Amino acid sequence: MYRKDFCEINLLKNMIATKKSWPDVIINTITPREYRDDIKGTLTIFSNIRGQAYYGADNQREQVGEDTYFISNEHQLYSIDIRRQTETFNIHFSTAMLHELLPTLTLNTESLLDNAGTSAVQPYYFYNRQYWKDNYFRKTVSLLQSGYLSGRLDGLMTEEVLASLLQHILSGQNDFFRRIDTLPVVKAATRDEVLARLSSAVDYIYQQYYTAISLDELATVACMSKFHFLRMFKQVQGQTPYQFIAAIRLDKAKQLLSDSELTVTDIALLVGYEDIATFCRAFKRRYNTWPMSYRLASQ
Repeated sequence: MYRKDFCEINLLKNMIATKKSWPDVIINTITPREYRDDIKGTLTIFSNIRGQAYYGADNQREQVGEDTYFISNEHQLYSIDIRRQTETFNIHFSTAMLHELLPTLTLNTESLLDNAGTSAVQPYYFYNRQYWKDNYFRKTVSLLQSGYLSGRLDGLMTEEVLASLLQHILSGQNDFFRRIDTLPVVKAATRDEVLARLSSAVDYIYQQYYTAISLDELATVACMSKFHFLRMFKQVQGQTPYQFIAAIRLDKAKQLLSDSELTVTDIALLVGYEDIATFCRAFKRRYNTWPMSYRLASQ
């Protein structure tokens, strides 16, 4: 289901209270203002094509712009707070997809064949935080939008595209979980506190990646000592803060080269490089092609 507006809040809550399952629902709407809270949803991706909004789940609340998205889990209470004109692109995954897709990612083929349609679903939890919109995510949103506008977005296409997106996100989350398991902490509460503090620093990077961010600055945001922060960040993210910021800048530059008419120099400055030469060398090292060559190839 592809909607161009938000469902009336009381009607939505009544449907949630009476329905046992939900279809896939995509809400792509432009609104100057919207507020709703305490809504028990399915697994949901909250994102914006233009503008910004506050999205929350349980006690976690994030200001989300155009470069990131936020995830709430099945049965969590979520909230939406839009205070100025914003185009949202929110994906509510169907309960059927969650209950049928997750076993295929956690069980072997023999078990799936022996228990077709009856495999028990283990709860899967995404951390309520901001996630960077990588190239795969952006292309998926573009595909869904263009499919809707052209009339090609039928039920089968929607289900296939959303299943692929969910698998992509799950893969990244599983890599994240594997790195978390290596943290040198014993108590779950301590681990969760470390992750919460590191997430604050990551969110700060997402908002300020184009500025000159120092290690001291990030450690202060995370309320950790500088070298403790550095060690924990590398363990959880799989790279240093410097490498993480560089990757974000280059990924954003890649997007702008494909989707905008800005000059290479303007893009370099916009994502945080002081000169075009440094940017071009960094881009070539990461993608094995020069920025202008990438732009020409992507058109």
